[in-house]
Amino acid sequence: MTDTDAATTLPSLEDLKMINEIAELLDDAGLASASPTPSVKSDDAPAAKIVKTQHYYRKRQKDERQYLHDQVKELSSKLSVLTTMKTLEVDQCSHWEKVARTQKLGSQKAALENARLKRALEDQLKLAEALDQLLVKRPRLATFPTMDVIDWKLRKLPMEPSARETSFHAMLNDAYDHVDTNFLQKGLYDSMDHLRSLDVSANETDDAIVIDVQSVRQIASNYLTCSQNFWSLLSEHEYLNLPNAHLQVLEHFGSDGIYFRHRALMPQKNPYSQLLWGVKRFYEKNRVVLVFKTVLEDQRYPPVPGLYIGNHTAA
Repeated sequence: MTDTDAATTLPSLEDLKMINEIAELLDDAGLASASPTPSVKSDDAPAAKIVKTQHYYRKRQKDERQYLHDQVKELSSKLSVLTTMKTLEVDQCSHWEKVARTQKLGSQKAALENARLKRALEDQLKLAEALDQLLVKRPRLATFPTMDVIDWKLRKLPMEPSARETSFHAMLNDAYDHVDTNFLQKGLYDSMDHLRSLDVSANETDDAIVIDVQSVRQIASNYLTCSQNFWSLLSEHEYLNLPNAHLQVLEHFGSDGIYFRHRALMPQKNPYSQLLWGVKRFYEKNRVVLVFKTVLEDQRYPPVPGLYIGNHTAA
C-alpha cells in the first residue's frame, strides 16, 4: 500500500473521534434501554412482542457498538503505523528533500485555504442576496464563516485575552510557514558568509516603499546557545535601551512567544516610529527558527499620535 492509497482509504483523526463518539452514544442508549421491564402475563401477546422487539434492538445495538469499537482500534493502529513510517521517512531524507516536502505541504495548505475562503465568500453572497430579497438589514451580531481569520490576517490583536492569544499565534505561525519559501526565493541558502544587501522598491498597489534587507553571518558557536542568548535578551528584560531604539516587553504568550514595543529614535533621541513586534521561537531537529512580525492594530496598545507605524516581517 502506498502513502497515497493509505490517505484515501483511512479516515482522519477527526473521523476516528466521530466514530468513537457514536459508539459512546450507543453505550448510553444501551444503558438506558437495559432498564428492567415490567413483568407480563403469558397470554399478553402484544406485550410479549414488545419485549422481544426490545431484546432484539438491544442485541443489535450491542453488536453495532462492538463493531464501532473494533473499527476505532483497528484504524487507530493503522494510523499510528503510517504516522511512524512517515516520521522515519522525514528523519532519513536529505535537507533539500525536507525543504521540498515543506514547500509541497505549504502549497496544499494554501490551496485548501483558498478553497475554504471561496466557499465562505459564496455563502456570504448567497446570504446577502437572501437578505436583499427580504428587504431586511444584516443583523449586527451575525457571525460569518471568515470572522475567525479576519483579525490575524489583518495583523490585528483584539482585546479579549483568548482571542488575542489565538490571533498572535496564528499570525506568527503563518510567518513561520513562509520562512523556507522566502529563503529559497532570496537565495539565502546558497549565500556566502558576511552577505549584506539592501534593496528598495515601490509597491504601486499599496502606494508604499518596500525595503528588503538580507544578512548572512556564520558564528562559531552552537546554534542552541546562540538562539538562547538572543531569546534571553527579551525574556529576561522588560526594558532595553539601545543607542537608536527603546524596547519594552508588553506580553508573553507561552514560553516561546513574546510581544514587545519598539520605538525607533532619531539622532536627537526623538522617537519617529513605533513597531509592535510579535516574535515566536520554533525548535526543529537541526535549527531554531525565530520569526518576527509587526502588529498593525492593537486595541490594548493604540498607536501614539505623530509616530509612523512599522509594517515589518523578519526571520
